[in-house]
Amino acid sequence: MNHDDLIEELLPVVREIGGYKQRGEPVPDRLMQRLTALHRLLPGQVSRFRDNPEMIDTMTRLDAMLTMLKLTTPVAAEETEETDDDYAEIRRLHHLLEKADIPHRFQPHIAGGYHLVYYGHKGAPKPEPGHFLGPGVGAVCSAIQIPSNDDGLIEIQGLLTPQEAEHDSVANGLTAPDVFERIRRHWLEEGS
Repeated sequence: MNHDDLIEELLPVVREIGGYKQRGEPVPDRLMQRLTALHRLLPGQVSRFRDNPEMIDTMTRLDAMLTMLKLTTPVAAEETEETDDDYAEIRRLHHLLEKADIPHRFQPHIAGGYHLVYYGHKGAPKPEPGHFLGPGVGAVCSAIQIPSNDDGLIEIQGLLTPQEAEHDSVANGLTAPDVFERIRRHWLEEGS
């Protein structure tokens, strides 16, 4: 795909996502998956413009804009508890938390897959004017399921057991019910 075709395909996707964001509605997952797929093609385009610094600068800014869009866009909830795709566990966790009315953020991960962030009752920290806080900063628990998770399970940072914390700052190979129970327990204990 050449850069003109890529831009031609990207523009309607970005416009549609912008419409959802403007209305304050969650963006359908299929749309975010399309954005992620198109975004993955961008590095190949940048290498074609080695002799055109202006075009490299434009493509680099486009990459930064798409990354920011993916990081700040909530994804619509799935209607079913189980899915047959590669990210079924993290989608299942998202669904369980929604059913339990436990606030969290669920969005595409910059490396592909998904990132779910739970901040507890205090909510997400507010950035100082002119600063950006990436997803997961200040979180009680941050859960991801990305392509490098070969086992198809979830990796978390935060809410580790004492045994897990002795070995690493993350725990991996967890199922949605495992992570849900940790978050639910924290939510109930913090709220009482």
